[in-house]
Amino acid sequence: MVDATAPQYEVADTDDGIPLKVKLARATRRQKIRALLLVAPLGLFVFISFLWPIIEMLSRSVYSPELGEILTRTTVAIEKWDGEGLPGEDVFEQFAMDMKEAAKAKTLGKVATRFNFEISGTRSLMFGSARKLKRVKEGPWKEAFIKINKKWGDRSIWVEMKRLTDPIQSNFYVNSFDRRLNAEGQWELLPDEKQIYLPLFLRTLYISVGVTAMCLLLGYPLAYWLS
Repeated sequence: MVDATAPQYEVADTDDGIPLKVKLARATRRQKIRALLLVAPLGLFVFISFLWPIIEMLSRSVYSPELGEILTRTTVAIEKWDGEGLPGEDVFEQFAMDMKEAAKAKTLGKVATRFNFEISGTRSLMFGSARKLKRVKEGPWKEAFIKINKKWGDRSIWVEMKRLTDPIQSNFYVNSFDRRLNAEGQWELLPDEKQIYLPLFLRTLYISVGVTAMCLLLGYPLAYWLS
């Protein structure tokens, strides 16, 4: 029920007949849009120069499609392998075809470099095997690879290859804690002589705590005296 005794206010109109409230809202909206347009170049600059490199770096830390894009046949064949023993003849055959094509297209270096991050010495294994593989025209391919280099008979190499052909990986984060995934998919600590990141983290933490303590010890009394 409307109170008849309550004061009634008329909505003021401007000269063009538009209510003053509407006109003020439009003016406020235009000011906000103008302010946003003025800030937009700075926001775009910050995104391109600061945020986008961080996003790109974070994506590369978990997304590594190099092996899957180059070793296309091997990726499909090794996916069916259960990880027990050595892969079947079909995996060795597809890997031989991929290696020959990669050597011809000069993309074998990307595969060898990425593989060498996880298992030291596999870069030279890849290039040496690719050179000798040119003379092999037909199978059995498993015997041919092991004859070229006995390391191809090591199950851990094929387990790592199966893991690396998956574009989504956690290897870089595992390595940052001086650990690696073994052939059974479990984390294991690297030997003391190969540990790099954990000592650096601890040293950085020690220095940062020391610097903070010194700043408080020297800066706080001086600030108190100046105040």
